[in-house]
Amino acid sequence: MIKDTFIETIKEYAMLEPEDLVLVAVSGGADSTALLHLLDACKDQLGISLHIAHLNHNIRKGESDLDVRYVQGLAQKLKVPLQLNYLMSLLMPKKKKGDWKKPRAKCATAFSKGWQSRSARTRLR
Repeated sequence: MIKDTFIETIKEYAMLEPEDLVLVAVSGGADSTALLHLLDACKDQLGISLHIAHLNHNIRKGESDLDVRYVQGLAQKLKVPLQLNYLMSLLMPKKKKGDWKKPRAKCATAFSKGWQSRSARTRLR
């Protein structure tokens, strides 16, 4: 049922076209992992191919590495190419409620570079 609604919505709003390459930003959290699994389950019906992008920002020392391994495992299990990018934690705000504009811009730049290198036309966030 979710899969059917997902496909209908994508078609209704012309979000994707056959032969699109979709770069899915996967943090390893529940939302992006669910989106990846749903896209993977629908890729043949939609006629799309997938790539995964993961950014390790090194904020949470050991946990960031666990996220990388988890996303690598997902990519391997689903047989989806993976683009890994790393940011130095020095770019991140020192305070929990710090200014995230600069780090977010760095994240966008990192994904954009990978995006352009694959000539992809469509992306989901």
